[in-house]
Amino acid sequence: MTGHLDTAGDLERLLGEALRATATVARWRSVADETWCHVTPVTGTTPEQGWKLHVSATVASAPAILTQALGVLLAEDSAFKFARSREKVSVLNSRSTPRGSSGKFLTVYPKDDAAAVRIAEELHRATAGLAGPQILSDRAYAPGSVVHYRYGAFVARRRLSDEGLLVTYIKDPDGNPVEDRRTGRYLPPSWAVCPFPTAPAAPAAPAA
Repeated sequence: MTGHLDTAGDLERLLGEALRATATVARWRSVADETWCHVTPVTGTTPEQGWKLHVSATVASAPAILTQALGVLLAEDSAFKFARSREKVSVLNSRSTPRGSSGKFLTVYPKDDAAAVRIAEELHRATAGLAGPQILSDRAYAPGSVVHYRYGAFVARRRLSDEGLLVTYIKDPDGNPVEDRRTGRYLPPSWAVCPFPTAPAAPAAPAA
């Protein structure tokens, strides 16, 4: 139940505070809908597809995670969105949300692979120790991290599938449309080269 959460727009207000604190109001444009606050740089363009980042959070950790993430993202120039209230976070983490979308509190649309790798590492460091659920459709950036990634669509391009269903699609290197499948498993396209480093190795055991 989320009826006790009187939090409408509470996380969205943190964005305004961060923009003023960093004197970056003029660099960003924000638009809110029922669930999301969409934030885009005034200059530059967002790719149609690529390696996107997702950050998970609990209802309790969402304000701290967003505050830490904004410290990273407002210094960059890649678009992002986040759930605009803790009530929406509760819904996103509930069993009623499809497994392919569950847990995705904040999404970053990096302008290129280099930005994706850099932002992922900075977000991982900034949110270390904060709690969030595992995102089943993604791969965790590092063990225990709330930062995850997957390859997929940045904009909602849709077409009819062979089964007659309206699906979101991406394009393969030859320009052919391929369904952007969002399931409860990490399934990147075979042709998408992962730019992220492998999981950090375990610390070496001390010498005897």
